[in-house]
Amino acid sequence: MPSDSLVQSVLRSLDILEMVARSESGLTLQDISGALGLASPTAHNLARTLVARGYLQKTPRPVRYRLGAACFDLVQAQARRELLRQASQEVGALGRLFPRASVILAEAIGAEVVVVVRTAPDRAGVIQHPHHPPLLPYSAAVSLAYQAFCTPGEREAFRAHHAFEEFGAHYWGTSEALDAFLAEARRLGYVHLPVGAAAETLRAGAPVFSPPGVLAGMVGLSMSATEAAAAVADEVLRELTAAAARIGSGVTSTLTQGAQQHADGGGSEDTGEDAGRRSRGHRLDGPV
Repeated sequence: MPSDSLVQSVLRSLDILEMVARSESGLTLQDISGALGLASPTAHNLARTLVARGYLQKTPRPVRYRLGAACFDLVQAQARRELLRQASQEVGALGRLFPRASVILAEAIGAEVVVVVRTAPDRAGVIQHPHHPPLLPYSAAVSLAYQAFCTPGEREAFRAHHAFEEFGAHYWGTSEALDAFLAEARRLGYVHLPVGAAAETLRAGAPVFSPPGVLAGMVGLSMSATEAAAAVADEVLRELTAAAARIGSGVTSTLTQGAQQHADGGGSEDTGEDAGRRSRGHRLDGPV
């Protein structure tokens, strides 16, 4: 496509974003206008528009422009879309491997842990995207997996929203007992609420990490004690953690390939001289 048929204001806006992304401490308006050969009013209007849409952030004294939150939101949106795609495949595979199990992918949304992908014995082989209430914070395996593998700040905020004395003390007794359980989960790499004399189900949760090592979700599985005994708990835990790892590595691989294709100019037309520039409400007392 000839470069003179492209929208120049869009090209210049993209040039500004690329320049700002490569800068260490942001750029001044003079930096932008000088590098792109733009009149100061033109550079100002482009930068002002990008700030209004959140793609640039304007810092005061001295005034500089840095990448805004909207740029990072685009990357996060792509990562989440890939997370759900990969998770649907892995959740379905676990459901087929353990047909009497309920398997989910859960995410932390705000201060709640919610189910976003699910397969269950009553609809074998069907991937569901339910709209369940939040999971219980201190007894659901995936909620515990979230607390085990999130950052200390996230864990503190989660507990501030879900008071331990109100929601967790009857289950764990003391916060020290809970913290010891979570520390062991971090050592093992998963949460396992074991089948015992008083337990009717095996419940487990494993973390899903996406780049750059961010906790993106939790895979959970629950099945009856009888089914778990037949399947062998160790096999269930091994398959669960392997599926969680594959989801995370699949997201990483897809984002890396996309970045490489962009760097190589893949999937785009050559533009001549421009080519190469680049509630807390009711909570679900679910099994996992």
